[in-house]
Amino acid sequence: MNLEQLIGRLKKTPSFMENVTHWETIPAKEASFAPFPAELDNRLPPVLAQRGVYKLYSHQREAFDLAATGKDICVVTPTASGKTMCYNLPVLNAILKNNDARALYLFPTKALSADQVSELYELIEAMDVDVKTFTYDGDTPAAARRQVRQAGHIVVTNPDMLHSGILPHHTKWVKLFENLKYFLERIMPVCDKYDINMAIHPDDPAWSVFGLPRIIINKKNILRMMEMVDNPHNGVTFCSGSYGTNLENDLPDMIRSLKGRIHFAHVRNLKFNSPTDFEEAAHLSSDGTFDMYEIMKALYEIGFDGPIRPDHGRMIWDEVAMPGYGLYDRALGATYLNGLWEAIEKGAR
Repeated sequence: MNLEQLIGRLKKTPSFMENVTHWETIPAKEASFAPFPAELDNRLPPVLAQRGVYKLYSHQREAFDLAATGKDICVVTPTASGKTMCYNLPVLNAILKNNDARALYLFPTKALSADQVSELYELIEAMDVDVKTFTYDGDTPAAARRQVRQAGHIVVTNPDMLHSGILPHHTKWVKLFENLKYFLERIMPVCDKYDINMAIHPDDPAWSVFGLPRIIINKKNILRMMEMVDNPHNGVTFCSGSYGTNLENDLPDMIRSLKGRIHFAHVRNLKFNSPTDFEEAAHLSSDGTFDMYEIMKALYEIGFDGPIRPDHGRMIWDEVAMPGYGLYDRALGATYLNGLWEAIEKGAR
């Protein structure tokens, strides 16, 4: 069965069509082209011409122009429409003009990463330039990782490796991450214009796992991040469960120190059996280790008016659901947190 036959069958299937509100076939049209941008490094057009590319698709040119001015872009076009060029061109152009520029590519699979690196290599070798491009994943030899960190202009990795192998060792990635402050400063004008609140979630748990250190784990670290880009839209998700895994964290004090910077609150309780052995408990203070009243009181006192979620929930009353997200327990938690808030609010009058 080919694609056309599959679509035809779906169109004749009532159980499928009852979920379709509109069906439209968009007719084919001629491609829209645009010339290479004037600011493109003069080493790139000849190499692209060797590959049969003498001009850009309009969406590639638009992507380049936006990226060149520091704008965020999202490219949604069909397969084989040249999406790769939308980011390779501005990245290579930036590195060719500034040898200190760095780029981090994230791809969900190793196969896709390999394809991207191969295409990059071809362009770089054809230009005969020293743009160091490396794959950094679980198969990268330990001896090679230092070179990647120190010399990589373009580092291609995956989300898992970013979380487990790069962020925990961020101090070793000085060259790659020195642009973080620049990035945050550049997106803040957009956040200011559209009133978008950024809210970073803490590491969970807030202590080393298998020897891997964590970053967003305590008051000192999160305040450092807030001071790095001192803009109210650069904020946090305050998760009592995540920060609370480190028993040295004074949760109410952390909340008060982040006045005006908490944009989302995850409020849940944990029960500790030892400093590193805990389990999620019911939201009531008496059922766990945290003083939920003090946590909610701190949020109230800093004037927090954002969304609060009860976060995780246990499986109770024979419920079958995704682990950690029991509906009944979270509903009870939401009711309890609302009750605490009402009591605190009335007590403050």
